[in-house]
Amino acid sequence: MVSTNKAGKAGHASFLTDSELYGNLFAFNFAGFETTSGTLAFALVYLAAHPTMQDWAAQEVRQHYCAPDYATSYPKLVRCQAVMHETLRLAAHAPMFVKAPSLPARLVLLNGSSRAVTIAPGTLVGLNMHGAHLSPQRWGADVLSFDPQRFITTSPSGVEKLQVPEGPVYAAWMLGPHACPGKKFSLVEFVVVLAGVLSKWRVEEEGSGRLVSVLARKRFNITCHLERPEEGRVRFVKRKG
Repeated sequence: MVSTNKAGKAGHASFLTDSELYGNLFAFNFAGFETTSGTLAFALVYLAAHPTMQDWAAQEVRQHYCAPDYATSYPKLVRCQAVMHETLRLAAHAPMFVKAPSLPARLVLLNGSSRAVTIAPGTLVGLNMHGAHLSPQRWGADVLSFDPQRFITTSPSGVEKLQVPEGPVYAAWMLGPHACPGKKFSLVEFVVVLAGVLSKWRVEEEGSGRLVSVLARKRFNITCHLERPEEGRVRFVKRKG
């Protein structure tokens, strides 16, 4: 939290004004819940459009989601975590982050040359996160396909582990010291809800298989939205047993 009220010793803020308090409450509620619920909504639609991936994730849930206990279940639900990462890769909440360095920063251009430029303090620099998430150079020819398995590695003994690339090629929660402080909260919240849903329900597409094309048409207005969501519908079917 940041306060502009400078009452107090040595210029330290002594309290938050009402405006600052309301602003922080809005930020925590919007950033902490709206973004995660939007990601979950996209994930369920992606899983409905890709039943093979849904069966893959549900298999893990049946095996490890024995109780809604963090220490027992969460570390083992790596496929559910991968579903969130893949959903954010394709439908992150913002297409670009804009930052300004506080000190001179050296930027190396990765366009086949070794040329570098120095960014002066205060210069606005935009990270095209959506473009990085859809780069065939990093993610392969199937970059537009929904495939959570790209975030999973398997050891020789068969143990699966989540593997998220480092650096600007994947920045769903931004990077550096100003990365989202609620990253772990959103991951745990997402995994708990998704595992709870998949343990009891199967998400199926209604209609003639148009979800993939519906998901391909997105727009950004504060967060990511589908251009024509009314063209795709899903239903929840109770799992047997």
